Amino acid sequence: MADPIVAQWGKSYYNLGQVFEQGTLSATEPDYISEFKSTTDTQTITYRGNRIDSNTRGDPLFRWEAVITEGETTKIKQYESSKQYRTLICHLTTGSDYHEDFDLCPSVNIWMARSWLEDEEELYFYLEGSNMLESVATYYNLPEPCDSDMKARVESNPEEFRLRHQDINQTGSRDVPVVVASIVFKDNVATMFKLYEITRWDE
Repeated sequence: MADPIVAQWGKSYYNLGQVFEQGTLSATEPDYISEFKSTTDTQTITYRGNRIDSNTRGDPLFRWEAVITEGETTKIKQYESSKQYRTLICHLTTGSDYHEDFDLCPSVNIWMARSWLEDEEELYFYLEGSNMLESVATYYNLPEPCDSDMKARVESNPEEFRLRHQDINQTGSRDVPVVVASIVFKDNVATMFKLYEITRWDE
């Protein structure tokens, strides 16, 4: 069997630059079926697409789940896009904006999605710059997810971190690099502030 061909590398950071999770999106010849696998200090994680059929339409934007294995235990983390993000990206009005269920930092303009696993939930948002890093950390009384050097890179070159390019501000430009950060909640209490970094094979 041929070695996997890596298309992307992904990392998430917390607590002033510590790596929480890291992995690769790869495909193996001859079928080139993509698979994203990653690890934390204690877990192995495989991201896989959700099955969609005529009876289950699924989420219109986030059609995957995370299979998390820790020791002998395996759990599945589910994802959903927010109503706000669905409206911006594909002009839909379904979904939730999470205002009733979570303490949302008012400095965040676009909450993109939610994931959940037992008593833990994670809200993902569009990170617009270093000032937002500071204000979100202050609001939730959590350490920023990156150190000063990384923070400067987020401000000067968000391309290095972006999930993708989208017209997320609805200005007619599809060249906006969308950088993603998140807040982890356990029993509705904010416990971790994360920053995500996606690197392509040709970067």
